[in-house]
Order: sequence, then C-alpha cells, then structure tokens
Amino acid sequence: MLKKIETRAYKNSSGNWVSQTYAECACGSRKWLRTSNFVRTKMCAECRSKKYKEESAVWSKHPLFATWWGMNQRCENPESPAYCMYGARGITVADTWRDVKDGFNRFVQDMGDRPEGTSLDRVDNALGYSKNNCRWGTIEQQSNNRRDNIFVSLNGVTQTIAQWARELGVPAEKIRNPIRVYHLPPEYVVSTLLKNPSRRARWKLRVRTELTERQKNPLWWKIRASK
Repeated sequence: MLKKIETRAYKNSSGNWVSQTYAECACGSRKWLRTSNFVRTKMCAECRSKKYKEESAVWSKHPLFATWWGMNQRCENPESPAYCMYGARGITVADTWRDVKDGFNRFVQDMGDRPEGTSLDRVDNALGYSKNNCRWGTIEQQSNNRRDNIFVSLNGVTQTIAQWARELGVPAEKIRNPIRVYHLPPEYVVSTLLKNPSRRARWKLRVRTELTERQKNPLWWKIRASK
C-alpha cells in the first residue's frame, strides 16, 4: 500500500487548481501523484510491473495460458498481426476474462480443460469472446464456422461446401471451382452432382488409377504427360 506523506495544491498551465499527494511505496520509492490517482493506486509503477511479471511467469506455465493470451492480443493489441481480423472488427473479450490473474482464472473456470484435438472457437463469429459464445471446437467445426464459407441449401438441407463434398464423396474443389471460376449457382452445382452419380464414380475411378500409377512408378506424371 502507498503511504501518504503530505498533500499540496497548485495551479496548472490552464489555471486550474490541482491536488497532489506525496506518497511512499513499500519498496521505499517516493513520488508526487494526483490525489485522485493516489486513492486508487496500491503500489508504484516499478512494483506493479514486477508483480505483473511474476504472476505472468507463473500463469504462463498453464496449458491454457497461450490460448488466453492469444485471445486477448488479437482483440486488444493493435500491434498484433491478427488485430485487423478481430479487434478492428469490434471483436472484444469479456471483462471477466481480461485481467492477468483473475481474468485468466475465470477463463479456465468457465471453459474447463481443453479436449485433445480442439481449440478455442466462437459459436457466433459476429460476437466476441465470452462464456456463452465460446467452446472447444474441432478442426472440422471451426472450418464449418468460418465467415467466408459458402452455404448451399438444397432439399431443405443447408450445409457448407465441405460438408456437401464429404456427403457426395468428392473433393471440395469439385464444387468450389465451378462456383468461383464459372460463377455457377452453388445449388446448381450440388444438385448436378446429386443427380449424376456417374460423374462421382468417374472421378473416383480416375483417383484410384492415379494412385495405382504412383505406386508403380515414381515418374508416373511424366508417363501420363507423354501420352
């Protein structure tokens, strides 16, 4: 705690009276502070920085600290490379998760242990990081939850291109390329593949043939190009 030694008042450059308090920290350093700052300050800047480093050193060993730290950096630090995609878009971190000690403890308490193969994911990409909007998501869940996903609705079912591709048994590029290159409607591309299973069968046969050629000869692509 800071100990008050004396108080004074003076006029600043604007002609207003300002109250200051001369305070001493537990470490022995003394400094003039504004009285309003003295009331809510518990220690000097040097002690506060030292305490912050000690606490950070302890919490940084926790398996979730890097996740918590990265979340705060991309939302609160304008110098972070990912700030343009998070903080600049208005994505914030809940007040209860910001503080180094109390915030990190609350984050661990709210989220629990991270299951293997998962990472921090927001349920609604338009909202910030909070207990009600965060989960431990798998790579597949996060891929289907991207802002740049194209959703295709067909026969009352709405799925991403990757989900439709998995259901049809074809690579996602088989659906994505006609949409991006030829500007075909997504519903038309998916419905065409659904109606023509022979196209999917021909593609699978071609893939199996290429795999067989690769196994037989490492220079299969040269042989194929010469035909």
